[in-house]
Amino acid sequence: MSSIIQYSPILVIAIPIIAALIAPFFTEKTRGWFAFLAGAATSVVASLMLLSYLHVKGIATIPTAYLLSWAPMIYTQFSLLVDGLSVFTVFFAAFLGTVALLYSISYMSKYKSTRSFYSLMLLSIGTAIGSLLSANLILFVVFWKLVGVTLYGLINLGKEKGKERAAWKSLMIVTSADYAMIIGIIVIFLITGTFYIPAIAKTLGASPVGGYVLGGALALLIIGPVAKAAGVPLHTWVPDAAAVAPTPVIGMLPAAIEKLMGIYMLTRVCYYLFAITAVWNIAIATVGVITMFVAVMMALVQDDLKRLLAFHAVSQVGYMILGIGIGIPLAIAGGLFHMINHATYKMCLFFGGGAVQYRTGTKDLNKLGGLSRNMPLTTIFFIIAAMAISGIPPFNGFASKWMIYSAAIQTYPVFAVIAMVVSALTLASFIKLIHSMFYGVRPKEYKDVKEVPKSMTIAMGILAFVCVFFGIFPQIPLNYLILPALSALGMQLNMGNIPIYTNIGTWGAAPATLMLIAALIIGAIIYAISRVGVTKGEPAKTYTGGEDIPSEEISVTSHHFYYPVKQAFKTPYNIGEKGGFDIIYGAIVKAILGFTQLFRKTHTGTLTTYISWLIIFLGIACYLALGGI
Repeated sequence: MSSIIQYSPILVIAIPIIAALIAPFFTEKTRGWFAFLAGAATSVVASLMLLSYLHVKGIATIPTAYLLSWAPMIYTQFSLLVDGLSVFTVFFAAFLGTVALLYSISYMSKYKSTRSFYSLMLLSIGTAIGSLLSANLILFVVFWKLVGVTLYGLINLGKEKGKERAAWKSLMIVTSADYAMIIGIIVIFLITGTFYIPAIAKTLGASPVGGYVLGGALALLIIGPVAKAAGVPLHTWVPDAAAVAPTPVIGMLPAAIEKLMGIYMLTRVCYYLFAITAVWNIAIATVGVITMFVAVMMALVQDDLKRLLAFHAVSQVGYMILGIGIGIPLAIAGGLFHMINHATYKMCLFFGGGAVQYRTGTKDLNKLGGLSRNMPLTTIFFIIAAMAISGIPPFNGFASKWMIYSAAIQTYPVFAVIAMVVSALTLASFIKLIHSMFYGVRPKEYKDVKEVPKSMTIAMGILAFVCVFFGIFPQIPLNYLILPALSALGMQLNMGNIPIYTNIGTWGAAPATLMLIAALIIGAIIYAISRVGVTKGEPAKTYTGGEDIPSEEISVTSHHFYYPVKQAFKTPYNIGEKGGFDIIYGAIVKAILGFTQLFRKTHTGTLTTYISWLIIFLGIACYLALGGI
């Protein structure tokens, strides 16, 4: 046991990567279970690593740094950093990856082959964990980029039309942002002479960011994590990917693990590598507010189930970026807490939506309805996750949002108001979504729809349980996961036990939950008493102009819910439907291609032309070397 703990940071990376190499040799029936067991083993090792770091009695203490000479000629070592920030994100990456693999066992049974799927899923888990633990920026970039490559491959495994374009788009946007981040890393190396993150932190983190060079390097470093987390304007790849990728893929990577990676790195850059100033706080917080508002407005009018959930995934990133941007310990704690809460309920939401698509074969909300009677467990789990994302107590989303609200009120009150409005719009959107899927009129073709297989319901149930547990007992994740992460950043925060204390008030989740349960019981009793002696009558028919109208023709579909909103903001929505920010990106690509055409014309294949260019180049070089005239 002690040796496992001693090498747990290496094992937690190696297990899923080695399993990814072995998985193709299993049969179609056993491959999914093998991948799940490999994920479970990774989660066990990650749990031991977390418990060891927290110095739990009976568990050996884990080293906080691992150094292995790898490529000294380029200042690179295989170095891992185990601290409060990395260890809890690694735990959740492993846990969420395992749940996704459990869900995949039944979901992927409809696919002809899963040979590539499970290998890429395991590889993405291992490389994501590697990026979270990397203490060397070169090693970090290697793992970081491999996650993007696996995502590209996984999106291409979808059955929907347009999967190639969506995969290519995700790769291009994320890769472009990664190149910006790499340039920032190179600048940091030129300033500090090292790629080792703790050494960089000692050099740069001691004083506030100043100067154009250092400020530019910081800006470039931030672009990569923002794109990975899907913050506006680098978010447009997520809805397209969600619409075509297999549900386990979109639920695990863009909705969960990539959010962990992006927000983790944003936090690491801003408060570990650097000491950002108030100007940077405002800029980052503004990006967060814009992200949450733009995305939730787009989510309101979506009729595609997965695109709607994807826009909400983007919107919730805004809360995390806002918390990190505000910069006080309470806000950062709230942002990190919301990061793991979002990963949990958003994965549950995608899995619930995927369950509906699995049974009905459609993700068009206008064609769904009344499935709560056929799929009761999916309905319950989906509603729990929907209330969590909407910030309804006593679920986990409320606890983390409340912390962010509290921090914003004492720093940037306008941002607090916008964040609360976005929560209300989120709830409005999910009222539409729940009604369109589970209530209203059920189409005749879905009369015989059944609940999804057990592996899928168990996966959703685990995630729904976490939403409830972290909501009722937020002190547990705060005290054992979030506060150690703050300590790694050199910050302290006293949240209290029960209730949670902040400067503007308290939140006692457990007592509030008991009162809510009591209110529900009293309400149920009153309802039951009122129904005594009441007989159930026949549903009343609806007549229009004397004609009996079938219920299917008068049902309220997804399209009807917020059509007035779409009409009121017709111009912005039209721009969004035509591509939104993609219009700008398309124009940039065309400009670059046009510029390259000028150079392409110089490649004539004629030797004399190339010699002429060489002479011109040498002439300019000599001129510059001699200092000009």
